[in-house]
Amino acid sequence: MSADAQLAPRVNYLLREDKHHAELYRDKKKRDDLQAQMAVYWINDSMNEGERGEIQIDESVLASILESGSFEDGTNNLTPPPELKQLEELLALPKTGREQALHLDKTFFHMAVLSANKARLVIREWIHTSISQLLMHLERYVAAVRIVQPTGEKGYLLPLGVLIRAVDMSPGLVRQCLRMIYQGALPPAELLPLALQRFRSLKVLSDPKETWRYHSSASLIKLVLTYGKEEANTMQSLNNHCLQPAYICGRLLAVLEEIQRRASGYRIGSTIVDRFYGAASTAPASTFGSLLRLSTTAHLPKVSVELGRLLEEVMKQLDEAGGFPTIFNLREQAEFALGFYHQRAEFRSRHQANQTKETGESQ
Repeated sequence: MSADAQLAPRVNYLLREDKHHAELYRDKKKRDDLQAQMAVYWINDSMNEGERGEIQIDESVLASILESGSFEDGTNNLTPPPELKQLEELLALPKTGREQALHLDKTFFHMAVLSANKARLVIREWIHTSISQLLMHLERYVAAVRIVQPTGEKGYLLPLGVLIRAVDMSPGLVRQCLRMIYQGALPPAELLPLALQRFRSLKVLSDPKETWRYHSSASLIKLVLTYGKEEANTMQSLNNHCLQPAYICGRLLAVLEEIQRRASGYRIGSTIVDRFYGAASTAPASTFGSLLRLSTTAHLPKVSVELGRLLEEVMKQLDEAGGFPTIFNLREQAEFALGFYHQRAEFRSRHQANQTKETGESQ
C-alpha cells in the first residue's frame, strides 16, 4: 500500500490530536507560507493484548525529539518537553530488556511530513520503521548530539525544533535531519558549515541572550563530528586526552581568554575571542604567536599559578601533536570549536563553583 493510501484516512485525526503531530518549519514572516511543514506520526503493531509488555510507549515519546521546548523568560532558560526525559529513560534500558518488554520487532512507527500545495496537502517525506530499528537510530543520534551546557553543567537533549531555529535550517535540511534521526542516515553535508557559521558569530560567542544558539550550534558541530563513533560519548565534555591539534588549539584560545578575564577581575567588556576567534580558528600559526606574547607579558603575571600550569600543559600537548598548523580545513575548524566550547564550559563551571563556595563561607 502506498504512503498516500495509508495516510489519507488518518490525516484529519492526526492533525486534531496534539500527540500525533508537530510543526517542523514555518517562516513566521510570511502569512501564507507554502514551505511550512508538519510532521504527523503514529504507531501500529500486530500484537494482541496478551503479548504487550509492561513498558508502554506512545507516539509523543518517540517524536518528542521534534518539539521546540519553551523559553521561560524568552531568552535562555530552555525547558525541554517532558517526553524527552521519558525517551532518554527508554534508550537507557538494556537492549534485551527493551525488546522483551516492548516486542519491538512487531511494533512499527510511521511518520509523514506534510506541506501545503495550494488547496492540497503534499507528503514531502515518508518514514516507516520497526521500533527496534528506530530506537537504535535514536540512540546513535542522542549520543552524538548531547553536549555539556555552556555553564559546565551536564548536557540535556536539545529538541530538533530548537536546533532548527538556532541555525535557521531550510525545509530541505530539516527533512534530511529527520532521515538521520529516524532512519540512520549520515548527517547532511550542509549541516556543519551552517552550524560553524552560527557558532563563530560574534553575537553568539559573546551575547548572554544568545547562549541557547551557542549551545545549539556546538551540539550540531559535535553531532557531525561524532555521529556513529565511540567519541560520541567521550566528547560530551572536556577531553584532556584528545590530541587532535585543532581541538587543542581551541582549548588554548579558551585558556588565553580565561587568563585575560581573570587578570581583569572579570570586569572586561570584550576579550581576545571577540577580535581573534575567526583568525585563530582558520589560520592558527599566524595568529597565536601574538596572542601568547600578549598573554605572557600583560595578563599571566596577574593570575594564579594553577592557570599558568594549565597553559603550559596545553602548550606541551600541542608541541607533541606537531605544533601550530598553518591552516584548518572545515572539519578541523569544527574540532577547534569543540575544544574551545569544552574548555570554556569547564572554566565557567569552576567559576560558578568558586562563587557558590565563597557565598557559603560568607554566610
